[in-house]
Amino acid sequence: MRGTNASCLIRIAFTIPDQETLKQISTLTLNMKYDDGYAAFINGHFAAGKNNPDPLSWDSRATKSHPDNLAVEFEPVDITTLIPKLTIGKNVLAIQGMNTSRAGSDFLIVPKLSYGTRSSNGISQNAIRYTAPVTLSSSGTVKARVLEDGVWSALNEARFIVGSPAKADNLVVSEIHYNPSGPSEENEFIELMNITDQSIELAGVSFSTGISYTFKDNDRLGPMERLVITPKDYDGQLDNGGERLTLIDAEGAIIESFRYNDKAPWFEAPDGGGPSLVRISPQKQLDPELPTSWRPSAEDDGNPGSSDATSFNGGSLINYALGNNNNAIQYSIVDDLENNTKSLLCTITRNIAADDAILSIQFSSDMKVWHDGIFLSDSLSSQKKNSISWKSNSINVDLKKQNCARLKIEIR
Repeated sequence: MRGTNASCLIRIAFTIPDQETLKQISTLTLNMKYDDGYAAFINGHFAAGKNNPDPLSWDSRATKSHPDNLAVEFEPVDITTLIPKLTIGKNVLAIQGMNTSRAGSDFLIVPKLSYGTRSSNGISQNAIRYTAPVTLSSSGTVKARVLEDGVWSALNEARFIVGSPAKADNLVVSEIHYNPSGPSEENEFIELMNITDQSIELAGVSFSTGISYTFKDNDRLGPMERLVITPKDYDGQLDNGGERLTLIDAEGAIIESFRYNDKAPWFEAPDGGGPSLVRISPQKQLDPELPTSWRPSAEDDGNPGSSDATSFNGGSLINYALGNNNNAIQYSIVDDLENNTKSLLCTITRNIAADDAILSIQFSSDMKVWHDGIFLSDSLSSQKKNSISWKSNSINVDLKKQNCARLKIEIR
């Protein structure tokens, strides 16, 4: 070899006697003493190499020298990934040993192939040995423990979320049907909505008060998508008289926590009258604690998984907001027993689905100074879900004088 070629080609045959032996091989290690480089193959498949050029040729030289003090020590290389290339019967370990030049005065190649077998400690024959970081394709809980000297460590686990996790800025409670009409509660539901243009992961999200429910690891919501859960899904029951609902994220932080109600100034129609309680413009994230952030659904039984809201596309804003109703505004005088005065009451018949329209009534006795009215929702006519009322704020109505009210409409 000296003065003729820098490479030496070596073939070593070894035998695996039967299928049972092959099945028991769980690790495969190539131990090498070498001076100066090598490339090793198992049954024609590249297994390992050190100081070897790429590509190889029959007379390749090592790319650098390997010091003598290191060359005489076995250097192990994990080649477990080559186990599927082994066969029952004859197998071949092929090695191309290399010096740095044809003039090299010494040369050393000593291979030793060793393997580990599956023990009877409970390791599955289908277990996969990972030699690099694990990439998760979906959210979930990863459980792990370590086997050392035949003894397993305590089980450790952690939840990993792949993608954008549900948080307070992307997920809202958008509809509640807490008291369906009729004697059965099986038609009640809660609807959640992703208010962003990106998919969100619901893994670990849960209701901690009101009802009890934890979303599954593979639950997710697409952009602007809605999800409905029913009594078949959760534990507990929505209180017909109102209660606090708390939704928390996978880390225990509050997404939303609020109390709905069935008494003024909350709308009464959803309390067994047929409609559900609908969040107005969910993407605006209006404060869920306020009754003005909610309304009855336009139709009975609500809109699970969808929306009944409309949008203003131009034309008469008044006709749009009030639903083209000729008797849209009604006035009356009511006794204010608390202050021993009379108040002016104004009731409006509106387009209940016009979530983008903000309606309010202001009152005045001189048309110069105007006061915002007190919102009464539908408390004076609970079955007329499209009627909302305001009363004048602590002014004594003099029936002999002028009393005025004006309607204000804005688009969100």
